[in-house]
Amino acid sequence: MKAQETNQRALALLEAQEFMGAQTLFFENARKNPCHQTYNNLGYYLLTEGLQCKNGQVRNADRLGYSYLCRAAQLETSSINLSACAYAKVQQLDALNLDEAVMQQKEICALLEKASFLAQTDEGKYNALCARYFCDSSSVQLLEDLRTLIQTYITEESIALYLDLLRRHSLIDEGLSLLSLHEEAINDANKLLFFTSAKRYAEGYALCASVKEKFFMHPELIACIIECYVHAGTPQEVERYRRYFCKLQKDLPDIGQQISPCVLAEQSTEATCLRETILSNYQYTPSYAWPCGYFGCYTHNTPYSTNL
Repeated sequence: MKAQETNQRALALLEAQEFMGAQTLFFENARKNPCHQTYNNLGYYLLTEGLQCKNGQVRNADRLGYSYLCRAAQLETSSINLSACAYAKVQQLDALNLDEAVMQQKEICALLEKASFLAQTDEGKYNALCARYFCDSSSVQLLEDLRTLIQTYITEESIALYLDLLRRHSLIDEGLSLLSLHEEAINDANKLLFFTSAKRYAEGYALCASVKEKFFMHPELIACIIECYVHAGTPQEVERYRRYFCKLQKDLPDIGQQISPCVLAEQSTEATCLRETILSNYQYTPSYAWPCGYFGCYTHNTPYSTNL
């Protein structure tokens, strides 16, 4: 059976969630028809689904999967494989120390920039911009490139990243226009962060209750909520939220490992400075829009050829 036909059968089984059957065919195809596509698809399968064992358990196979992606990369170059390799490297970041992570981010950026150049898609351009953000979020050129991209690529992720860059560059009027145009695409937490950083406390105040109910209380959100209530609410509301955050720390001890919510919610000068420091140092984490990593996937319309 030809490689492309075996690949189609494997992907059909995967679509039906018959993982062991799909895995068997992916391994068989890579063994009998070793090439860029078969190595890549086996590697991406192992990376995303793990290794199915006969006893029904699933083992982590990130390292094995990445090794097959690298084998594919040695044979040919394609945007599908480059993006898959970048995805694998992103998954490795948490296990690295700071210096290693910085170097890894640069490698991810290089992979996604090359993938974007080959594919010439808005999704690919956005992913490359995300990688550049992780390397240098203060770049003016990054802001200009994203400003151009969102003329044609409007998603929740791209708008959220653009809003954060406008916040970083203190482009408040442009940010307010963005919020007006794409309000439905921006979640309340990102709106609150922007309004608080822009000292638009009344607009932020209107979002506090919703954010408290919908989002995990990271320090930057606690800082936003207290700042908005201090400037646009009442002393009674500030005190009520201070008690709420103290109780939250008691019920969820992990939330206070870095910064105590009780301290952060105080009305002292020291707490005010701490909140301002947290907001000025806040680092947004953009979400990649990862493309399908399989060659010949009918669901995502990826070609089996290596033109991409």
